[in-house]
Amino acid sequence: MNTDGDRSIAIVGIGCRLPGGIHGPEALWRLLAEGREAPPDESVTRPWPGRLDPHDRLIEDVDAFDAGFFGIAPREADCMDPQHRLLLEVAYEALQDGGLPLVLGPHVSTGVFVGTSTEDYARVVASANRTDLLGWVGAARASAAARLSHHLRSAGPSLVLDTDRSSSLAAVHLAVRSLREGECDLALAGASNLILAAHTGTAFGAAGLLAPDGRCRFGSAAASGFARAEAVVVVALKRLRDARAANDRIYAVIAGSAVNHDAGRSDDFLTPSAQAQCAVIRRACADAGIGVHELRYIEAHGTGTPVGDRVELSALAALPRYPAALRLTGSVKTNLGHTEAAAGLVGLVKTALMLDHRRLVPTLHTRPISSAVDPEAIELVADIRPWPDSDGPLYAGVSSFGLMGTNGHVVLTALSTGWLAGPENHGRSADGQEGRQGVGHEDGPAHLIPLSARTPEALRTLRSAYVHMLKAADDPPELRDIAWTAACRRDHHPFRTVLTARSHDELLAALTRDDRGGEDNGDAEALVELTRRYEAGENIDWVAVQRPGRTVRLPAHPWLHGRHWVTDEQGSPRAGACPPTASSADDQDPEAWTRAQVTAAVAQVLGHVPDASLPLSDGGITSLMGLELRQSLMESTGVELDTTFVYEHPTIDAVCRHILSRRAREPGTPQLDDDLDTALAMLQQHLGPDECERLLHAELRELTEERTHEENV
Repeated sequence: MNTDGDRSIAIVGIGCRLPGGIHGPEALWRLLAEGREAPPDESVTRPWPGRLDPHDRLIEDVDAFDAGFFGIAPREADCMDPQHRLLLEVAYEALQDGGLPLVLGPHVSTGVFVGTSTEDYARVVASANRTDLLGWVGAARASAAARLSHHLRSAGPSLVLDTDRSSSLAAVHLAVRSLREGECDLALAGASNLILAAHTGTAFGAAGLLAPDGRCRFGSAAASGFARAEAVVVVALKRLRDARAANDRIYAVIAGSAVNHDAGRSDDFLTPSAQAQCAVIRRACADAGIGVHELRYIEAHGTGTPVGDRVELSALAALPRYPAALRLTGSVKTNLGHTEAAAGLVGLVKTALMLDHRRLVPTLHTRPISSAVDPEAIELVADIRPWPDSDGPLYAGVSSFGLMGTNGHVVLTALSTGWLAGPENHGRSADGQEGRQGVGHEDGPAHLIPLSARTPEALRTLRSAYVHMLKAADDPPELRDIAWTAACRRDHHPFRTVLTARSHDELLAALTRDDRGGEDNGDAEALVELTRRYEAGENIDWVAVQRPGRTVRLPAHPWLHGRHWVTDEQGSPRAGACPPTASSADDQDPEAWTRAQVTAAVAQVLGHVPDASLPLSDGGITSLMGLELRQSLMESTGVELDTTFVYEHPTIDAVCRHILSRRAREPGTPQLDDDLDTALAMLQQHLGPDECERLLHAELRELTEERTHEENV
């Protein structure tokens, strides 16, 4: 194996949304370990076009999104492809799972690599007659990675890949290369596959690719096609050296990867090639510095199509094997269906979890075994079992093959030296001794557990999630590890509290009483001061405060979802603006009239009205929306506005003041006469002497500053 810490890549975080209500790696592992299938749910529908193929395995609530968390305006969120919206949330869940902040700072470069191959939402946007730029950008495939990079504030590589079914494994391959080359320090490799229109499924069905009973039966004589399924998956990757240095939780290690193409080695464009599949596996093993025979298990592409299974099983049988052992194989598609562009990454997560838990999980629906399965070479794993004994490290391969001929393979290994990856061993070295993050005792001073969220409602929900974690777990994380992870491996949001406890029971009591707990504390004054500083928004050096612990999985920041789906009822962003008529302004107080125009325009452009004293950028305004707001206000108020006015006057209050000021001095506006004395009299009548004087002084100051700037230039 290549043991260079710069070549080996650690999987440090996982986020996923899958059919069957699977939300996160723990839920996925339960499904796999229990040998269950996520069946189609007829109650899951889409806002458009409604019910799809009854055999499709769908994710619930794909129109739900916490736009406010990411500072995205509701109108823009409506236009965003749900694949991109879910990628944002799942990426943050993967970061939280790995104990990594959303924004890592200017010295850490993050790369984003996304595999996706559908643009169904573009059809939805077109059906809603949305022809504005927001609709086009929202549905564009390039936005999938660009959105993540924008919200991570990362200037690292940002790529969207489409190699059909192998898209996500190709994304992992490029992420590995980017980390090795030093282009980035953290990589997010993700994939999304949502079924939002019927045309692709109709084409698959007409070609006979879909199973009549809606089940993938890899390796079975009864295999008759696949069932379509949805998935959104993201893994956080770091160089193994860096992950160890940061005491990160490591699921498994990517030792090598490769991609290739069938390149005419099959009968036609869409027929897979056993020769090419063998070649990509050999190249990935060479990249990992191991022999092919060291792969004890291969997670197959395994769709359950008769032709595809026959080709892949013949390729697996032709590869060298461990001495006196069968090649173990299986396919997660028998549990979830075919997640298409996300399929390779779903297979990689399954295999990483098997290495993490040191268990192989069963492949379903394999009976009766297909004649294509060579019993002298291959065994389909049909039960949950330990990994086979090995003289060295455990290695597994993951395959993903595109319909158009692009093949990918990734070699994974469990950590067998240094820090182990199993959940019971985090923080222990291979000899069983406790490292820096070893398990501690709970008979010392009280532990500090800071909790925070973006809103008060989210903070209450987070407290409830901690209560559920403590009550539901047979063996909850050590209190010291909870405190360490909550303080040192989590983002700290505006709404905050600090809990203190010496035991799980004390923590549970503090959570349910909605107080801070820990009343009998030997250093009460220092604790009160620390809590005051933290809750006031001060950045606390928690690493200096907390005793070191392990990074453990804690409840993620709660999402406060709204419903977002593009409709033709939204119309033009200027549809609700008031027309520029003299009577509309003359008949009202100018300040009230101006505020009404600004509020209406902001509501139409953003889809909501943020607090008038807060920056419009907090409400999700973008440069494009700023131009739309400018045009709307010029039409409704008759005032000429600079293209940069929204940056110079960033709040609703500031915009109102600016427009009032411009209306007071622009010639030709309906409310003013060209005669200065008449204009001043009208201003005093409408605004009052004090407000008129204030506005005039403000304008004089602005003109003076402009003149001074021009002279200096």
